Amino acid sequence: MPVIKNLLKHKKQILLILAIGWTLLLTVLSLFSISDLPKIKFNASDKLIHTLFYLVLAVVWLFYFDQKKESALKNKFIIAIGVFLFIYGIVIEVLQDVLPYRRTADIKDMIANAVGILIGIFVFKIILRKLKSLKTEN
Repeated sequence: MPVIKNLLKHKKQILLILAIGWTLLLTVLSLFSISDLPKIKFNASDKLIHTLFYLVLAVVWLFYFDQKKESALKNKFIIAIGVFLFIYGIVIEVLQDVLPYRRTADIKDMIANAVGILIGIFVFKIILRKLKSLKTEN
């Protein structure tokens, strides 16, 4: 239990490390050719992967900012984070076309990113509701 208590004391820092780490991982995977890496075989659509990666991106950043603020995140701020993440995804797609790493931009990827962000926002709100109901029960 001391380990968990210690982790909870530093949850803001842990969430920031997770958010930045996930963003860096997503950036590297999106911009650089990973054809030289060993292939992992799984039957998932590229668009599903985009959706899942951006869902996680939205959730980790929303939880970071939620922990950073003294009061709950307002809907306007949540939307602003979602818009910023969507713009990040557009920038990544444009850079794929510009950089010489055999990657190309795809409007369907941008749509999948947006869907992931929207689902991430809903997941965030559901988790927050559950956490609040647990706090009120205790």
